[in-house]
Amino acid sequence: MAFGGYLSFGELLFASRMNFFDEDSISVFPFWFRNVMQLFTVLNFCFYALLSNLVLSKERQNKVIIFLLLINILLQMACSLFDGARGGVASSLFCLTIIFVLRYFRWTGKSVLPIKLLSRFLLLAIVAGTFLKASAEFVGRDTNEESSMYYFAYYCGGQIKNLDIYMGHEKFSENFGDATFLGFYSELNKYIPIKVPKAAENIFSEYKGQNLGNVYTTFYNFYYDGGLWGVLFFTILMSLLASAVFVKTQRSYSQNLALSEFVYAQVCFSLFMCFFANRFYSEILCISFFKKIIYFLIISCYFNKVFFKINRNGKNCSSSCNLQ
Repeated sequence: MAFGGYLSFGELLFASRMNFFDEDSISVFPFWFRNVMQLFTVLNFCFYALLSNLVLSKERQNKVIIFLLLINILLQMACSLFDGARGGVASSLFCLTIIFVLRYFRWTGKSVLPIKLLSRFLLLAIVAGTFLKASAEFVGRDTNEESSMYYFAYYCGGQIKNLDIYMGHEKFSENFGDATFLGFYSELNKYIPIKVPKAAENIFSEYKGQNLGNVYTTFYNFYYDGGLWGVLFFTILMSLLASAVFVKTQRSYSQNLALSEFVYAQVCFSLFMCFFANRFYSEILCISFFKKIIYFLIISCYFNKVFFKINRNGKNCSSSCNLQ
């Protein structure tokens, strides 16, 4: 299939992705559009919680609603591919799983997942992994005709080799924190004119003819800012913040639709993606995430009143959906 006789669908998606890295690109979404997208992102988390409750309730009359929610979530994943990246799909699947697990603990009162449920999650992860190469080809990525297992190994090891290459040609930022907090500075510049520091060099590298991409793990930004001391400081800070969110979630997951669920799922995915890049500081400690929290607080008030029975006595963990 070709569009205008020039680019295939996959090539268009890849071109969209490359446009993100183009310094001369002037295609910027308007302010209202970006905020609406953030609002819908938050709304999806509410759908994840609602879907989880319906599945756990095992009531037959909820099957139609479950089907409609699944269609909505799948459409959201499909739309996320149009920026030429697969991160949106990975984020949706990961956060849906986290929300479901939290809802499972809340519904059953247990704190450990049964082996049967863990095996199902493992099976789903394996199935998702088998589509890694196919999804790359779908969005126009070059897979060099390698096997799926070879591509999986390259995908998991490319960023480590990139970091190894950088360590042999070290460069550092001008000020401590410039590379790690670049996302925050860039967003703040949209509201208050400030000097945005220069981004760390994320050069597309090759090794033995194999394209390694341009991700270097999260430790690249830490080391770029302060060497080994930077790695130590930013890792400790990240672990303290993540641990605080975990403890808060442990203490508050009995609420109907709690902010801690939303934050915990986002933090978990950002920590997982730190294996590839500086996702925690660029996605959690930023203005856009603060706005998402505000949107969530507003939307959750409606969802808790309309779709969830509010547990006022705080004793019964198995609240159910109130769909009328």
